[in-house]
Order: sequence, then structure tokens, then C-alpha cells
Amino acid sequence: ALIVILFGIIFFMNIFNLTNTFDAYTSDPVLYPVTQVMAGKILLVNLTSFYGLYPLFLLPIFWVTGLSVLKFSVVMSVLICLSVLSLFFSMREIIKDQVLMYLGFITTIFYTLFASRIIPEQYLQYWPIRYVFPCLSILLVVYYFKQKSKLLYYLSFFVYAAGILWNFDVGIVVFISWIGVLIYQEISTV
Repeated sequence: ALIVILFGIIFFMNIFNLTNTFDAYTSDPVLYPVTQVMAGKILLVNLTSFYGLYPLFLLPIFWVTGLSVLKFSVVMSVLICLSVLSLFFSMREIIKDQVLMYLGFITTIFYTLFASRIIPEQYLQYWPIRYVFPCLSILLVVYYFKQKSKLLYYLSFFVYAAGILWNFDVGIVVFISWIGVLIYQEISTV
């Protein structure tokens, strides 16, 4: 019940509309490229995006739902919850003691998400833009080493390549880390 309440808090605290605090310095660099892609501009040709090609990934969602500040914040909130859910499942697989797992998870969430909200603004450049693919990569690595599945092995390369396109800063680190893990796995079996 505590985890469900925690996810509800995370989801609803990240939704904003024009009546909430909207900081142009943190929200506008993330929202602006999405609005311009929706208007028909092409990223990297006549439009720059500081944080990667994530607007192209979000474009199909906003074609269906339409784009507004509220809808944009709902999509960002869903991505944040997806990241946190990935962390939860990863920790649940790795940490066997239930009490330590829940305390570790709640501490991680409090430190990274709630402690940064003393000043009421959404820093979308980090949550979820730079956070979603590292969380997904941890989950993929955990399940890959648990199952040794070829499907997860090949799927991970597509996910990590998409991460590079989504946000180059973090995507390239995640991809290189995956290659490093595979190299270590091969060396350790020799």
C-alpha cells in the first residue's frame, strides 16, 4: 500500500498546468522542442534540442492526445513513474531482504526526487529525460543476468541505441556501460 501511495504522490506531484508553478528556465527548454516538432519543424535541421531527440519519440503520443501543458506534464509524469517502477523491480530482484529493499527504495526516491522539490519546480531535464534510460538499463541488466535470455540480450542493444538518440549525454554512458558489462562477463568466464 505504501508503494502505491508513493507512486500516486510521484505521479500527481509532477503534473502541472498553467495555474501551477511553471519555470521558463527549466520547463521551457524541454517543452519548446516538442511544440516545434508538433508544428512541423525538423530537429537538427531547423530546430535545436538541448536534451536530445526525445521530442521525436514523444511525437506519436501527442499526435493522438494533442499537446497542452497539462498533457505534456502527464506524459512526463508517466515517464518518471516508469523510471521509478524500473528501479523498484530492479531492487526487488537484487535485494533479498524485504525490509532493506523497501527502505532502500524509499530512501532512493526521497533523496533523488522529493529532496530536490524543496523549491517547487519540475526539473524535467533530469527527471525523466536523463533518468528513464539508466533506470531501464538497470532493469534489463538485472533480468538479463537472471535469465541469460538471447531475447533480452538483443533487445537491450535496441533499447540502449534508442537511449543514445533519446538523450546523448546519458544514452552513450548507458551503452558503453552495457558493452563494459559484456566485456567483463566474457573476461570473467575465461
